[in-house]
Amino acid sequence: MSQLNDFLINYGFQKNDDFFSIMTMMLRNLEWQMP
Repeated sequence: MSQLNDFLINYGFQKNDDFFSIMTMMLRNLEWQMP
């Protein structure tokens, strides 16, 4: 999960803040659902 997390964070920083915010929210949702 850490590799996916790093990828999304790096990808998010390359985009605008709104996109990064969405990615962060999605990550938090995934982390909450996964054991």
